[in-house]
Amino acid sequence: MEALKDVLHSRLRNQISNMILFGSVIALTATGLVAGTTSGVLLIGRTSAHEWLPVFQLLSVVLLTVAGLSAGVLASLFVSPLILRHAFFAKKIGDWNGIAIYSAADEDLPGRHPNVFVSGF
Repeated sequence: MEALKDVLHSRLRNQISNMILFGSVIALTATGLVAGTTSGVLLIGRTSAHEWLPVFQLLSVVLLTVAGLSAGVLASLFVSPLILRHAFFAKKIGDWNGIAIYSAADEDLPGRHPNVFVSGF
């Protein structure tokens, strides 16, 4: 019974950490997308850009939407190592050329080998 409890605890911990990791990446990307789209619409509505040709208005909204999406993706790439390191409860096992190396045991992997993260990746 204790072994079953440990397996369920490990699986629950892994699922929660995956939800935190991927949910935060999705939230950051979506925030960038919404911010880019909103800023594009506000640019057209609140400035003299509403007098532009409709093609240029559409192009400016699309460009700002893509810029916002890119910023969200970059933010998620910047933050994900920190979240990954903490979500999998990794422990620092040393340094390699000044870069921290972390390891986290994962009981669900074939062979039960630990994951190794370099600076959180």
